[in-house]
Amino acid sequence: MSHHQESHCMTSYYSEARANTFLPPSAPRVRADPSRRPGCSHSSLPRSPLAIICLVSLFVVPACGHVLVGQQWALGPHAFASVKFAAAASRLKPRNEQASIFCSAVDEPGPVAEPTPAPTPAPTPVPEPPEALLLLLAGLQSSCFGVISQALPAALLAAGAASGGNEAVRTATILGQLASASAAGELLLSGTFGKLSDAYGRKPLLILSPAACVFARFVVTLNPTVPVLLGARFVTSLLVPMYWLSFQATIADCFGRNTTKLAVLGSRVQAAMGLGYSLSSIVGGLLTAVDVRLAYAASCALGASVMMLVATRLRETLGLSRRKPFHPHEALSSVQPLLFLSLFRRGWDMSRLSLVFLLQSTINGMGDLWQVIAREMRGWGAAQCGQFAALAGIATMGGTLLTAPGMRLLGPRGFTVASNGASAASAVMLAHAHTTPTAFAGVLPMALGSGKVQPVNARITSLAEEQNVPQGQLAAERSTLNAVVRVLSPTLYAWLFAFGGRRGVVAAPFYFSAVVLILAAALSLTIPSSGWKESATAPTGDAGVDKTEAEEVTGRTGKVGLA
Repeated sequence: MSHHQESHCMTSYYSEARANTFLPPSAPRVRADPSRRPGCSHSSLPRSPLAIICLVSLFVVPACGHVLVGQQWALGPHAFASVKFAAAASRLKPRNEQASIFCSAVDEPGPVAEPTPAPTPAPTPVPEPPEALLLLLAGLQSSCFGVISQALPAALLAAGAASGGNEAVRTATILGQLASASAAGELLLSGTFGKLSDAYGRKPLLILSPAACVFARFVVTLNPTVPVLLGARFVTSLLVPMYWLSFQATIADCFGRNTTKLAVLGSRVQAAMGLGYSLSSIVGGLLTAVDVRLAYAASCALGASVMMLVATRLRETLGLSRRKPFHPHEALSSVQPLLFLSLFRRGWDMSRLSLVFLLQSTINGMGDLWQVIAREMRGWGAAQCGQFAALAGIATMGGTLLTAPGMRLLGPRGFTVASNGASAASAVMLAHAHTTPTAFAGVLPMALGSGKVQPVNARITSLAEEQNVPQGQLAAERSTLNAVVRVLSPTLYAWLFAFGGRRGVVAAPFYFSAVVLILAAALSLTIPSSGWKESATAPTGDAGVDKTEAEEVTGRTGKVGLA
C-alpha cells in the first residue's frame, strides 16, 4: 500500500472517531466505507512505521494524560492543555469510546468533572514553647549586650580625654547620634522584617540576627579600635530589635488571646532579661577593665549559645496555613517609615494604649547616657557603673515578678498608673543623687516601676488578635514606633545633657524622663476599665499549626513545643 493510500486510511479513521465522540450509546455509529478509499480495508492495515506510530499514539497519549494529571506534575498551562482536557473528558465516556477522546476533545470540549478536594485536617492549637526555654533565651540575649555595655562609653571617654576638650559632652553627642542612626535603619527595615517573619516563620530571624551580631562583635576582638567599636554597635543596634520582633511574635502566637497570661509571661521575660543583664554587667565591667576584647569574646560566646538553643530546642510557632506570602518586589513597598500609624487607626482604645506605649518608649533614649551622668555627678568608673547596672538588673527582675500580683490587686489600669509613678520617682531621685548611697537608693522605686509596660503591651496584642492583625505585622508596627522614638529621643537626651551642663544641671535628662512618665500615667487614667479587658469571644479561624505537623512533633519528641 502506498503512502498516499495510508494517509487516506488514517483520515477515514480520524473522521469516524470524531463523529462518534459525543453520540449517545444508542445512536448508530458512523462507519467509514472502505470502498470510498481504494486500498483502505480491514484486510489492508497500514504496515509502515509512521502509520503504526500514529495509530498507537491515539491510545497512548490519552493514557499518559491520565498519568500526568493524576501525578499533578508541574506542567505548563499551554504545553499540555490538550492532554489534561483529554484525560478529564475520557473519565466521562464509556470504555469503548475512549479511543476517540483525544482527537475530539480539543475541537469540541464537553463537560469536565470537578475534582473532589482533599479533606483538610482540623487545625490544632499552636504548640506552646516551654516557658523555661523562653526565659533562658531572653536572659542570654540580654547578656550579650550587658557584658559589653561599659566598653563603648569607656573607650569614647578615654579617647576624648587623650585628645583634650570636654570628653563628656562629646561622648554623649556621639552616643546619641549613633543611637539615632541605628534607629533610623530599624525604622526603614522593620516593615520588611515583619513581613518576612509572617512569611517564613519566626525561627529564621531568631537565628540570623544573633549570627550577624556574633560576627560584628568578633571583628572587634580582632581590631578593638574606636571606629570598629562604633561600627559594631551600629550593626548590632540595628539587628537586635529584629530578634526581639520575632521573639515577641513567637510569644503572641501562643498567648495573644489571653491578656493576663501574656502580661505575666512578659513580666517574667523582662525579669529574665534583667537577671541576664545584671550578671553580665558585673562580669563585663571586670573584663572591660582588663581588655575590651575579653568582653566582646564573652558576648560572642553568649550569642552562639542563643543560636544553638533556637536552632535545636525552639519549635516554630507560626503554622504553614497562617503564613502570608512574601514576594521580592514587596521589599521596597515594605519600607514604610510611617507604618506605626496603623496602631492609631484601630479604634480609640488602641490609639490611647499606643500613645502610652510611645511615652514609655521615649525614656529609652537615655541609653548609655546615664553612665556619662554618673561619671560627671559622682565620679564613677566602669566597675562602679557595672555594679550599679547589676543591682538595677536584679531589682528590675524582682520588680517585674510583682506584675501578676500587682495586676490582680490594682487591675491593669491601676497597676500601669502606679508603676509609671514609681519610675518617675526613681528618675527624680537619680537626678539628685550626688553620692553613691543616694544613687543606689533610687533602685527601689525603679524596681517597683519595672513592669509598667507589660499591661500596655499585652492589651495591644490582644486587641490586635481580636481584629485578626498578623502578629508579625503588629510587632513590625510597634518596632517602627519604637524606632521613631529612638531616632529622636537619643539626640534630644544628648541635647538636654549639653543644655543642662552649660547651666549646671547635668541631670536634666532625668527630669525630662520624670515628666514623660507622669504624662503616661495620666493618659492611662483616661482609658476606662473596660478598655483593659480582653473580649470574651473565642478565637476564630486557623489556630496556626496543621494537625499533621503537631502530631509529628508530638510523636517524635513526646512534648509539644520542642523540636
